[in-house]
Amino acid sequence: MAGNMGALSLVLRLGEKSITIGGADTPYRLLSAGLDGVAGAEAALTTAENAQLDGAYLLSCRVPGREITLEFEIADYVRREALRAELISFFAPRSQGTLTVVRGRVSRTIGCMLYGCVSMTQETVYDYIRVRVPLYCPDPYFYADAEPRILSRTGEAGLTFPLTLTEDVGVTAGVVTVSDTMALSNTGDAETGFLLVLTALETVDGEGAKIMNPCVTRLSDGAYIRIFGEMAAGDTVTICTLPGAKYILWNGEKTMRFDGGSTFFSLEPGVTTLKLSSDEKTGHLEAVLSWRTKHFGV
Repeated sequence: MAGNMGALSLVLRLGEKSITIGGADTPYRLLSAGLDGVAGAEAALTTAENAQLDGAYLLSCRVPGREITLEFEIADYVRREALRAELISFFAPRSQGTLTVVRGRVSRTIGCMLYGCVSMTQETVYDYIRVRVPLYCPDPYFYADAEPRILSRTGEAGLTFPLTLTEDVGVTAGVVTVSDTMALSNTGDAETGFLLVLTALETVDGEGAKIMNPCVTRLSDGAYIRIFGEMAAGDTVTICTLPGAKYILWNGEKTMRFDGGSTFFSLEPGVTTLKLSSDEKTGHLEAVLSWRTKHFGV
């Protein structure tokens, strides 16, 4: 029997297609207890038994991928067979995409793929068709679906993650380095990588710019990323610290010209203060930093 899920609704995107489950404008009605696996993240422990002492000791602790199950019904008697046929095509094997969970005013997205077989059942010809969808999420975190916050006059949100993100969402902060520090607040549950775009600008038109060896430093512990080279007016340096996708671009081209002591650090939960610097500076640097908060559930 279908239940009242209140303001809870889902958007499941697989490939280039998407369906909405729950809400007044969709034939797909989420069942009571029809959403499982989104409330929290699980810890996977590896231990080893002590040789003589009681108990064991911890070798590792990690957050593995998560499984999510959706159960909904096709609540449309007239079109149910046509919608059933559309869903069979929609749930193509090996499909990958995103699941967005909207609960009240909170919207969070997780990357997912079909995991096992989608089942459709109907007890009698008079009942709605029930659909059960098993999903697997290699990245166990939900990412906040906030609107961009632009503090720089030329900043744009442009941070993307595999499977999970679009370029019109995220959190973006920026600073023109007349003040060379910026305080960033990560309101998520876990550390997150970021995308930092540095642009060399003229202080006065026609004066030119010269930024030698730009550097960004985390003031709490001195961790830094320093890129070797001279930036002229209009040159850009892009620094990405996303796990599994860390890189530096100089005017769009990958480069390995960075200090060997550089640490591609992340933003820890809470407030992080970054400082921008250079060995020599004519003109100024404009910095735009983008990131998305990561959450254990929704």
